[in-house]
Amino acid sequence: MTATRFRLLFAATLLLLLATWSRTAPVMPSRPLAKGSVLSLAKIEKVNLDIRSIPRMLESEGIRPASVRGKWSQMLQDEGIAVTAKDQFDESVPTLELKVLVGKDEKIPNAVLCYLEVRLNQSARFERLDRELVVPTYVKASATMEAQEDLASAIRTSLRTMLKSFVRDVRKAGRTS
Repeated sequence: MTATRFRLLFAATLLLLLATWSRTAPVMPSRPLAKGSVLSLAKIEKVNLDIRSIPRMLESEGIRPASVRGKWSQMLQDEGIAVTAKDQFDESVPTLELKVLVGKDEKIPNAVLCYLEVRLNQSARFERLDRELVVPTYVKASATMEAQEDLASAIRTSLRTMLKSFVRDVRKAGRTS
């Protein structure tokens, strides 16, 4: 096995491990959402925004939780979705959560693997349990491998694309509800 094939196999394995470790749906950005996932977005008018910690590698490139929160808040508000203040979490509205993971392999020194996940957590009623639980009803994930010098630009683009996809799905839910 050549060194290049070994590195590609290692990178694919690392991607699979990151996706499995994060306990999410498979990474299939182009796959259409199931009808229930889309319908769970209907009539969303306000969200809490939970930007999980951003890896230091990205923070040094200017991608910080506060800046992502500010940009996402503005984009959501421009689309008619209100966002609660950071210090005023509202349990009665869904929470849109962003998780970012990065990984490097010493054998591929310039490459960085990045996994992004957008998840909407909201209250759902489970008849068989006769209770309401807060569960993820919508999950979108994206993974990319970039050269270190291209990473920040690629992540900024992915963050915008993922939020636009969420907004598009909210609109779609409104049309199908």
